[in-house]
Amino acid sequence: EQARGHVSLLAKRFVLSVDKGHVTAPEGGQLDIASSAFIIPDVTIRDGTPVVVRLASKSSVTAALSILNRPPLSVMDKANLPVDIATGQADLQATIAFSMVPKGEKAQLEYTAAGQLNGVKTERLVPSRKLEAAALRVVASNREVRISGQGTLDGVPFDVAWAQTLGPDATGSSRLQGQIELSNSALSAFGVSLPPGSVSGQGTANIQVELPKGEPPAFDLSSDLRGVTLNAPPLSWTKLAQTPGNLRVSGTLGPVPRVEKLEVSGPGLSASGSVALSEARALDRVKLNRLTVGDWLD
Repeated sequence: EQARGHVSLLAKRFVLSVDKGHVTAPEGGQLDIASSAFIIPDVTIRDGTPVVVRLASKSSVTAALSILNRPPLSVMDKANLPVDIATGQADLQATIAFSMVPKGEKAQLEYTAAGQLNGVKTERLVPSRKLEAAALRVVASNREVRISGQGTLDGVPFDVAWAQTLGPDATGSSRLQGQIELSNSALSAFGVSLPPGSVSGQGTANIQVELPKGEPPAFDLSSDLRGVTLNAPPLSWTKLAQTPGNLRVSGTLGPVPRVEKLEVSGPGLSASGSVALSEARALDRVKLNRLTVGDWLD
């Protein structure tokens, strides 16, 4: 709509360039498609004429995903995700290649899309978790959709990538992995509520969240504990921030997270067990299968 541009036909190559104009998406408003082009590399090919669309768009995230979800792309349907999964603005470039075929025949289509999402907010990418990011990188193709960058998850800083495989063999599951801040507030956000003063300082942990279709997300967090101080007064044990150690926490996320594995160790202490939470997501009990402190307690 309201398009302006120019057309050229030179040496069998047809190009329709859009200098100004927009497309109204099924959801999310308009896409500004200035600097886009529709190209037929060789107009003399009559049977299965090849076509290339170079799309440049600026819009809301919902509008961009809504357009990418139109047939025959159906990107979000293939990923089993809604087009309104996040709010924010999208600046995307895509190349779509296909052949013109008689009506009723199915065209083979290849596409790649890349760009940036700005001011992103969502509670639907990781269910029941609030994700915010000033800018995220997005890459999509027939085979995979991937979003990466820095932001916060329930207020905890992260630098992660989310990816989901597409195609006929895809299961609809996806994965979030990267690094996340390790601190007392971060552990509390993931359902590990330890007694006051147990954890202080700030470090980095590797985080992986598996997002199986129709099932609660499963998470696994590990760290060398550098930058984090651990304190257990009843055992007269402390791990200083500059001293390395080991932390491993895994379980499932949901209304009440389940921490099925808790492993922590440092100079003079090693413990392994699990954490049970109450319906209010508060600490119920820590069950230790094994605890050793120095050479005096096992």
